[in-house]
Amino acid sequence: MRPHVLVDHWEAISQETKKPELLKSEFARILSVTQEVVVDGPRMALAIRPAIGTWQYVSLTADELRYSEALTVSEYLSFKERVAGVDVAYVFFSRLRFAMRWRLW
Repeated sequence: MRPHVLVDHWEAISQETKKPELLKSEFARILSVTQEVVVDGPRMALAIRPAIGTWQYVSLTADELRYSEALTVSEYLSFKERVAGVDVAYVFFSRLRFAMRWRLW
């Protein structure tokens, strides 16, 4: 999933839930520097580029958006290979919308 898709969906979720503060949240800031998201079951991996030449790979729980662990490049690429051919955007934002309906942020 590409960065502009992430931001567009996050903005839509903010409007749907009538919570404009989501756009100024820490997660929104992370999304703004995220280059790619891979969803595999209950976990998702983010490739984050906070600065030129700096990459970080992290795993989050997909349902709760909680930090799980830091990933190595090899672990991240392995994560990506497992979900090749899956519509990641649909899976991720379907889960996120479901979670947003049942949680207050």
